[in-house]
Amino acid sequence: MPQTNMRYCMKIFAYYFAICAAALFTACAGGHYKTAVCPGFYHDHLQGIAAAQGKIYWSYTTKIIRTGKDGEIEKIVDAQRHHGDCCFYGGKLYVAVNHGEFNTKNKADNYVYIYDADLNFLDKIPLPELEGGLGGITHHNGSFYAVGGIDGSEANFKICKYSKDFKLEREFFVPVGESFLGAQTICHASGRFWIGVYLKKEFVPARLVLWEMDDNFGIIKKHARPDLPNCGIDAIENADGCNLLIAKYRGKKSEKGKKIYAPYANAAVPQKIEPTK
Repeated sequence: MPQTNMRYCMKIFAYYFAICAAALFTACAGGHYKTAVCPGFYHDHLQGIAAAQGKIYWSYTTKIIRTGKDGEIEKIVDAQRHHGDCCFYGGKLYVAVNHGEFNTKNKADNYVYIYDADLNFLDKIPLPELEGGLGGITHHNGSFYAVGGIDGSEANFKICKYSKDFKLEREFFVPVGESFLGAQTICHASGRFWIGVYLKKEFVPARLVLWEMDDNFGIIKKHARPDLPNCGIDAIENADGCNLLIAKYRGKKSEKGKKIYAPYANAAVPQKIEPTK
């Protein structure tokens, strides 16, 4: 083969090798999230999800579950009640936990529980600032943000900003409005904070809707579409433009009346919600 043709063939080979290597890296790094279902029966209910490295972490109050991005179960660990919303950052899973009472002043017992990517427990850090009970957590731009419940007499609920080692940096106060006792879940995507709040019963019973907020937690828009979550949210960057992974669940009761949750009813659904202009 002439030398010119040989060089040409080598360039073509190098080009296609680079494309294949990039595709393999994308697949190994996590790639595209589709609708995923977490199978099984679990007491209590799903509190939140975190998506990272091609995995989904599901927090079920007393269980933490890791699945692949398609929902196949990889690991389940027991957790102390009440494990709430979670986020994944820097190779670790951070879970908002309250061992005390929710929505009652100064009876919360809050911690952030920290696990490695394989769900081995690493540490817990107290977060006493959310007096009504810590329920949700996310990471954005070098800081953690935490949300939770409030006493029913309060006019505002609190969002706390923490340093990377959980030193309190700032408190934000958001009008309760039609929300039922504060916020349940939080994430940051597409230049916005998105927090999930349950609405008061006179509005929509047992429905978690999204409030779109700026970086100072000013309310931009209250999204109340029926396809929004009734559990948790996390930020993703999918090739098709989806910006949120939204968790949904459906419950039923056991023979003894204690709530358990139906198999194949707990789904994480990629969804695009355009930020308000």
